[in-house]
Amino acid sequence: MAIFLLTGPSCTGKLTLAQDLGKKFQLPVLGEREILHTLASSHGFSRTRYWLAEDGVNKVLDEVLKETIRRIKTEKNELGLILDGSYDHRLPQSLSENFKGEKIFIISVIAEEKTREERMTKRMNTNLEEALNEMHFIDRFKYLAGMGEIMKEANLAIKNERPIGETLREIQPLLESELSFHPYGPERM
Repeated sequence: MAIFLLTGPSCTGKLTLAQDLGKKFQLPVLGEREILHTLASSHGFSRTRYWLAEDGVNKVLDEVLKETIRRIKTEKNELGLILDGSYDHRLPQSLSENFKGEKIFIISVIAEEKTREERMTKRMNTNLEEALNEMHFIDRFKYLAGMGEIMKEANLAIKNERPIGETLREIQPLLESELSFHPYGPERM
């Protein structure tokens, strides 16, 4: 089994890549953003940022790490799983301890600042100033969590500035190799 961790700043295309790779390789996709929102809601907060302000980064990260490990144990299939959004610097080590003998493969996804700004503006359907405020808030949390450390450990670094199909074609052989998966004919991307 292989666990693929996608990490990187906001609006680099991690979710799109995770979903497309998950579909292609029949791997479940687990989203760190969804875990954060669900846990924040369970604590009575309408947004993750309010939970962070109330309980602090370390407490939030502790809960998210435990929940991430729990969900991976219940959602992975025989091939593995893709985790979209890996930020806690403790995650790779925790996965190694909880999933002994299983491959942990880190993919760092980056994009130019202008591209990220455009994507965040579109995602939020707002003006550039509000999009920048949100993007910088999210990125600050990710770096406080240790995203930079995870990015340094990446097995693969991808710059996602081109059409998604081109990025997927670059990543596909690496996943095929890790999964010992070799599709034939037209089903190959």
